Amino acid sequence: MLVLKRKPGESVEIEGGVRVIINRISGGNVSIGIEAPADVKILRTELGKFAEALATPEPPTPRRDYVTCFEPMRRAA
Repeated sequence: MLVLKRKPGESVEIEGGVRVIINRISGGNVSIGIEAPADVKILRTELGKFAEALATPEPPTPRRDYVTCFEPMRRAA
């Protein structure tokens, strides 16, 4: 991991046309701006995990047909 110190108004450039700008530092929070090409996806980490979960489809639940569903009732009668 690369660790850099930046002041408000300073920036870091990343290959691929991505630029991270430090906007404001207040208390324990840092406000950043990100400039990137439109085809570059930018997500907060917690949203990235949520998006991954949405992209992974759940296996379909097995459907029971009409006959199978009512079979136990027929046996009881």
